[in-house]
Amino acid sequence: MNSKGFTLVELMVSIIIVAILITLSAGAYSLYGRRARLASVENNLYDVYQISQLSFADGTEEVNLEILASSGFKLHDSVILDIENGTEEALYVEAWHVSYPNDVFILNALGEIKRR
Repeated sequence: MNSKGFTLVELMVSIIIVAILITLSAGAYSLYGRRARLASVENNLYDVYQISQLSFADGTEEVNLEILASSGFKLHDSVILDIENGTEEALYVEAWHVSYPNDVFILNALGEIKRR
């Protein structure tokens, strides 16, 4: 018997292999999305530190959201920023992404960004 095409078993094996590849790639994609969102939080904190240092050099005693906004600072979408202490000696800022509220990053007066 001379038949053209694939058998049912060959098609099922192909479908299973494709499904496994899709599953693996979806997991990797979500990991990269998480990393990108958390990197945006760190970038915001770095920008806050840079602007705060410029403001302190200009004679500002305390940095707040209004000063950041007037300096051109734009908070990335879905990032929450909490300035707990905006003085030069004791700068303390917390930030997190709304998708990952347990991943809080802290900026201190030395410019160090640490994860809590």
